[in-house]
Amino acid sequence: MSASFRAAYNGCVIDEDGGLILSFRAEGDSRAAAKRAAQWARESNKELAVDIRPYREKRSLSANAYFHVLVGKIAERLDLGEDETKRQLVLDYGTPMRDGTGTVVGVKLPDSVDIHSIYPYAKRFDTRTEGGKAFGCYILYKRTHMLDTAEMSRLIRGTVEEAKSLGIETATPEEISITTQNGGIANGGIQQGDPDRISDGYP
Repeated sequence: MSASFRAAYNGCVIDEDGGLILSFRAEGDSRAAAKRAAQWARESNKELAVDIRPYREKRSLSANAYFHVLVGKIAERLDLGEDETKRQLVLDYGTPMRDGTGTVVGVKLPDSVDIHSIYPYAKRFDTRTEGGKAFGCYILYKRTHMLDTAEMSRLIRGTVEEAKSLGIETATPEEISITTQNGGIANGGIQQGDPDRISDGYP
């Protein structure tokens, strides 16, 4: 296993044997990746190769960015918010989270709690009553930047079909294949717009 996540330098101390102990702080979406990396490093009990380099936002029209371009166009056509549109597409064509054993990750919350105020990509699959109180059961779906090539390809192809059904111009199948397999720059007539909006840094 290898791990990469965004973090900020947090400090350095010298232990009693003269060794250096470095610490880094991960926030926001980076916390989950950092937690998994720390758990793996602790359990592996092996020496690690550490590579520290500046964090840079990518600005190419990647598969993730192409997906967000289509989200914007679909939202505009349907007169919906982009967050709402993206959520529905991720739940329709995205990939459920799984734990280390391959089990789908889910949560159970009281009906009084809005799941989307905690995590945006959750699909309700059951309602249960315990102690006279109603609970909603949800499956959690991966954020788009966590998808592998096959998962992103499935999400984009489903999104493309949705766009086509609304008369929205999309890339050709060949261009989509290049984009999803290689992180290419094919855009099939889709305007890139603001380079700060179309980037790999989406949540």
